[in-house]
Amino acid sequence: PSTAFLDLDTVVLVDLEDRIRFHDVDVLRREDESVLIAGGLPVDARLCLTEIPGMTEGMRVSPREEGEEPDTDEGALTVKP
Repeated sequence: PSTAFLDLDTVVLVDLEDRIRFHDVDVLRREDESVLIAGGLPVDARLCLTEIPGMTEGMRVSPREEGEEPDTDEGALTVKP
């Protein structure tokens, strides 16, 4: 989904330590809210689907899986496994 992109060819991932990581991918095509990529995404990647103002590399987050209800409204974000 386009919400996972920081810019035209960089996605936002959440690593196993629940930290934000910026990762370049090879974009083939964009269609509405979807982006088709050719590669560059790790097999076990968790995409961050929430825009976080002031997001920085290494920032700790409290992820939740898509469709999961957050414990609190503060600090929750959606990741797609």
